[in-house]
Order: sequence, then structure tokens, then C-alpha cells
Amino acid sequence: MSATNTSRRKSEKNSILMEYLEEDFVKGSPLFTHNHDAMCILDLDMKVVKVNSAFETLSGYSYLELKYMELQSLFPLDKDKVFQNFERSILGQVQSYDCTMTNKLNDTFEIKMISMPISVLDEIVGFQSIILERTQTHEDLLNSEKLSVSSQLAAGIAHEVRNPITSIKGFLQLMKAEVQHSDYFKIVEGEIEKIEVVLSELLVLANPNDANFKNENLKSLIENVKTLFHTQAISNNIKIDVSYDFENGILLCDRNQIKQVFINLIKNAFESMPDGGTLTIESKHYNDKNIKISIKDTGIGMPQEIVKKMGQPFFTTKEGRIGLGVMLSKQIIKNHNGSVQFWSDTNGTSVEIILPISLLSLKK
Repeated sequence: MSATNTSRRKSEKNSILMEYLEEDFVKGSPLFTHNHDAMCILDLDMKVVKVNSAFETLSGYSYLELKYMELQSLFPLDKDKVFQNFERSILGQVQSYDCTMTNKLNDTFEIKMISMPISVLDEIVGFQSIILERTQTHEDLLNSEKLSVSSQLAAGIAHEVRNPITSIKGFLQLMKAEVQHSDYFKIVEGEIEKIEVVLSELLVLANPNDANFKNENLKSLIENVKTLFHTQAISNNIKIDVSYDFENGILLCDRNQIKQVFINLIKNAFESMPDGGTLTIESKHYNDKNIKISIKDTGIGMPQEIVKKMGQPFFTTKEGRIGLGVMLSKQIIKNHNGSVQFWSDTNGTSVEIILPISLLSLKK
């Protein structure tokens, strides 16, 4: 058969597939649409024509972004394996294999794929692929164990230190009225308040379920954090650029926790620009269900081996730090059903945060 005829026949089969999806497939669509496993339908060109919501969540792409995307582009580390199994599926064979998937945020994870042909009138017109499981890598398991130890350690430290701090504050108040040099007390009280902030952060790590979720305006929250850094930005010759593509970006979140994430990340950005620079905070709709916040600096950047370790418990490159700031930030975002990703090169560092939009925001 000539290449022209083959191409024409493939086009005809793709049309049959689309008719099948619009008519016969609809009868069983709830099993596809509401399935907890990620599922997609491919045409004979190995392009995505339909996905369920679980596939959108796993890949990080919306359906409109995925439509007509080549499946191989989601598996850059295993392109050949995916293609070879697709070729076997064309022969009518059900394929089951392990491979590495890469999502929109460039995170990689191991999945098990089952690919089976879709037949209409005894002719294969497309394929249905199901991702049955998402397994943790060895590195993920180690980090989970470290996080568990960190949480237990954080709980112990926070509770052991909080009680004596409370007593010290009480006695300071009693002594304050009897001593002339009250300025000393102000300094001590200020230092105690700093310790209490650290303790609050440790308790967030130890008790993530204690978050106080409310509908919060993201723009207001970011502007509030920007104000906190205004004086420091001027003294360090750092320009802060903030932009939004929305007026009412409402998040269901713990305001203080999300605020702490922004403070941690902006503080790190400032420290990476000792000679001044620009900090860009950009917030925009990522898709119909999420908002993306990008925090970019023009600092010295970090080697890739350091970027890979960002957020690991007790990992830090700075003297006098215990390496819990980024880990705490990542844990807070995770507790808010979001994700965070770091990139860095000689032009600076970029942090991308994805957070779900509140139902209140969707109604607006």
C-alpha cells in the first residue's frame, strides 16, 4: 500500500475513533471520567484526544493543553520504550510496562502503564492507556523518613522550649516596673518574639492539620508581604516588581502559613542578591482550577546538585541555619494541595508555586 493510501486510511480510522468517542463511548464515560486512575485515549498517530481529570492532575496539564499532544512528550526519559509498546499495541496486543513520566513542572516519577487497543468493527482505531500506579522513588522514601523524624523533632523542641519562654516573659513583665533601663527589656522581648516565631514554624511542621483555612485574597496577601520587605529592598538596592492577571484570586488557605512561605522564599532571594537586583513576583491563572505564583530573582543562582536537594530536611548551604525553611515551605504548600518547583542558573533562581483556587473565586 502506498504512503498516500496508508496516510488516508489512518486519517479515516482517526475519524472513526472520534465518532466512537462522541457516540458509543459516551455510554461508558462515567467509568472513564470519574476513574481514580489516570486515563487517556490516543489516536493512531499516538496523539492524545481525550483524558480524564485524574490524568490532568497527574500530568499538570489541562485537557486543552494535552489535546493532540504526542504521548511521548510526557515521557522524555523513556520515549523509545513508549513508542515500542505503542507499536505492539497496533498489532492488537495489550501492553503493560513501567516507565518514567515527566509532568508540566518537570517532576519525574515512576508509573505503570497499560495500553490496550480500541476496536470498532474489528479494526483498531485508537488506544486507551491507563496509569495504574504512581510509585515513590528511593529518594522520595528517604525524604519521607527524614520528614517524619524532623516532624517528631520539631514537636519535641517546640513544646520543650515554649514552656520556659512563657515563664521568662512573665517574669520580665514583673521586673520591668522595678528596673530603670527598660530599653534592655524591649530588646529581650524582641528576641523572645523571634524565638516564638520559630516555634510556630516548627509546630506547623509537627502538626500540619492545625491549619486555619479561610478564603483569602492572594493579591492582598502578596502586597502585605511586599510591604514587609519595602525598607530592606531600598537599603539593599533591590527592585520588587509585582504583577497579576486577576483582581479576585481567592485561595482557601491558612493566611499566616502561606504568608510565611512567601517570606521564606523572598528572604532567600534577597540573600542571593548581595549587590542588588530585581525580584519579580508574578501571579496568574495556571488553568481553570489553579493559580501560579512565580518568584524570580536576578541573584547568583545555584548549581543543579544544590537545586535537587532544596527542601530536604536539615540541608542548608548557609552558616547558622538548620535547613528547615524551604522544607517547611514545601510542606505547607503540599498541605494546601499545591506544588512547588525550583529552577536556577547563572541568571538567578525561580520558584513556581501552584495552588488551587477557592470555589468562591470560581463563582466570581
